[in-house]
Amino acid sequence: MKSLEVKKIYLPSRCEICHQSDLFDPVNNYCSRCSQALDSLAENPSHRLDKVKRFLIDTILIVATLLGVFGSLIIGLAVGYSIFGSLGLIVGGFCGLLAGIICGPAITITFVKPLLIRVKHERF
Repeated sequence: MKSLEVKKIYLPSRCEICHQSDLFDPVNNYCSRCSQALDSLAENPSHRLDKVKRFLIDTILIVATLLGVFGSLIIGLAVGYSIFGSLGLIVGGFCGLLAGIICGPAITITFVKPLLIRVKHERF
């Protein structure tokens, strides 16, 4: 393999991050537009991880609440049908849905959220 020969070296003409040249100093390789963003990332390097954790926690809370609502609805339908027959599907479904709307978020906030808050503060 042939060795690579560098004929001439030039200063960069634009920022490697934003690809703009208006606020870029090629001698110091400094972009005043991107320096603020880089400084904030340097102060908090786990910024992206925090966003991912927050998204996962919110998703788990929503799924847990929906599982509570639908679980109560299914139980209400089954119990209503076994006791009252076809009319019990309507009554049981309504009662199960109402119970799920009330109890689903309450159970999620009481039991699931404290576990997720503890996970949020742990380092991975």
